[in-house]
Amino acid sequence: YRVDNGQRLPVTTGPDAGTDRVLLPPIEILPASSALPLDAFGIQHVDAQRLGSLDLLGYDLYSLGLQADAQQVMRPGDTVHLNLYWQATRRLSDLDVTVRVLDGTGDVAASVSHLLGGASYRSSSWGVDEIVRDQVDLPLKADTPAGTYAVEGELTIDGTAHTLRFGSFEVQG
Repeated sequence: YRVDNGQRLPVTTGPDAGTDRVLLPPIEILPASSALPLDAFGIQHVDAQRLGSLDLLGYDLYSLGLQADAQQVMRPGDTVHLNLYWQATRRLSDLDVTVRVLDGTGDVAASVSHLLGGASYRSSSWGVDEIVRDQVDLPLKADTPAGTYAVEGELTIDGTAHTLRFGSFEVQG
């Protein structure tokens, strides 16, 4: 393209000559020869929990778009963003986690059922010992009252239900 005006330029040689795009052949992405060390992920809260054949290594909790804000202060209408860092100790089936935001009295302020890894990288596709960052978003209602809220999850694996605690945050109106 032309830097001065962004105009796409035509391809001048090869099978794509005369078009403004080049079709690349398929590529094969191979697994890494060694795993990244855990500290390479920059996890805010390292809190390893063994959940049968799945380990929760830690999590990040922040208002979507404000990752650097370690204060964990949210506003009504914000989206609570949770990164979960998982590591399978054996091959898994597709798993779901339910994540809830609870107010000071234990009432549910937001909730979502989430397929681990999302639709594009389900837990049944994960390699053994691979570290996977999973992302969950929980929108807060526009009329969410000020106060302290806890984030917790529920996951059943290998026939056992696990309650997961992901910290807390403040909502300021």
